[in-house]
Amino acid sequence: GITDTNLIVGILANAKQESAFNSNVVSRVSTESSIGLWQFNVQNPGYFNVPNSQIRQRAAALPESIRIPTDQKVVPYFAGGLLLGSKGIAAITPAAYDGSQDLKPLYDIVSSSTNQIIFVATTVKRMLDTISYTPGEVSAGSWATWFQIYFEQPGAIHDRASVASVVASDLQELGVTV
Repeated sequence: GITDTNLIVGILANAKQESAFNSNVVSRVSTESSIGLWQFNVQNPGYFNVPNSQIRQRAAALPESIRIPTDQKVVPYFAGGLLLGSKGIAAITPAAYDGSQDLKPLYDIVSSSTNQIIFVATTVKRMLDTISYTPGEVSAGSWATWFQIYFEQPGAIHDRASVASVVASDLQELGVTV
């Protein structure tokens, strides 16, 4: 349901960098509980809210037309927990985990590439509904940064323009028009 090719390439650039397109990958950072293509954090049930101060500060580097308004509760915090919640399953926080719970059913839901893609598409469309831009006018690199800032929320933002360029080239080699 997302029709802006540059946005799609930007989102895919993040999946390439975060997981090398492996929906089953688990973060190697001991303080994280992140899984999948875009490293969905499952250590909290998650919530949608307005862009926090760190996000607003980082978003200042984006074209104004794609900045999420500060009064819109569309930014996903703890996307893995939100994905689980969208399937009617509660995330088990690290504090609530006592070693007896079977985490495999939760992992199976979050590591499903289909579930991840549907959740990302639904969430991105929800965020896009709050902004007004002209499709095709924003570069794939800017969309990759946008996705990092608003969806992934890493400790540091990384330039993914070159990754977006590689993804676009790879797609063209496969015969996909970008």
